[in-house]
Amino acid sequence: GTGVIGLMRRATQKIKPFRPKEAKKEKDISIELTDEQSKAVIKLLTEYIKGNESVIKSRSIYLSIGVNAVARSLEKGNIEVVILSQVMYKSWIQHLIVMANQMKVPVCTLTVDSTELGESIGLKTAMAIGVKDPKLEHNLVEDMLESLRKLIKIT
Repeated sequence: GTGVIGLMRRATQKIKPFRPKEAKKEKDISIELTDEQSKAVIKLLTEYIKGNESVIKSRSIYLSIGVNAVARSLEKGNIEVVILSQVMYKSWIQHLIVMANQMKVPVCTLTVDSTELGESIGLKTAMAIGVKDPKLEHNLVEDMLESLRKLIKIT
């Protein structure tokens, strides 16, 4: 029924909780890097980005910088590797890990904070960096990407 009595009756009925069907477990391609590997990635970024004056002025061609920019680039399919710093709350970056796994993009979580990651590319801070697909943008990233792959042993 309708009216107050009908509403009260419906409010007291047991509501079955929504349980989505069990999703297929995707292969997690997140890589927790060691301190040594993290320092090597920072050195690599510093060498290729911060150390190259022509690149640092146009770094947005080669990189997506920041959580939202990386998420947008993942949606477009432009990202080869996602690099994440240590964060206070994992929930700030959890959606990036999920998106990257769905897109089959490797995610590297460094042991350094956002200040150190940001400084490696000439910024104050950066929680997330996405290295763009060099075929879509520019060839200069290919060397860096190849070095990064060897360093963290991803294919």
